[in-house]
Amino acid sequence: MDIANTGDRTVNELVLVYAQDHVASITPSVQRLRDFDRVFIGPGETVSHGINLPVSALSFVHTDLVSRVEPGAFTLKIADESAFFRIQ
Repeated sequence: MDIANTGDRTVNELVLVYAQDHVASITPSVQRLRDFDRVFIGPGETVSHGINLPVSALSFVHTDLVSRVEPGAFTLKIADESAFFRIQ
């Protein structure tokens, strides 16, 4: 994703990645913070930045206290952008 700094000073931007599990076997949080990163951007600059999110970041602790990733539908959100996908 591209991040722009339209100001006249260097900024320290925090990129937050939220995930939503639409069909978990237990009631999940509406959305959970799954990853984050800091990006320093000079005045007037635009930078391209990506975050690699492993599938394990979509796991949750089930009622048997075991962490697992279930098949289903998910949405990832970064700022005002979102992506819907399925895991089988």
